[in-house]
Amino acid sequence: MTQPTALFLADILEDAGKPADIAEKCAAELRRLHAQRDALLEALRDLVEAVEDPEASSLMRLNAARAAIKVAEENT
Repeated sequence: MTQPTALFLADILEDAGKPADIAEKCAAELRRLHAQRDALLEALRDLVEAVEDPEASSLMRLNAARAAIKVAEENT
């Protein structure tokens, strides 16, 4: 499922109304999953940038990778 599809489904669920509590829970979960994908993509970009840095030592790359993973974990 693509990110725009997840948000589209969340919008439909919010508009569905009956039963409102189920639709709202589903919509909230879809929005949470969308945010999680964004966090993971950003962490992956940070990780790739760190690995490709020609000036960085292996330890610097490893620390950057750990930091990217930590950020993803905090945002999921």
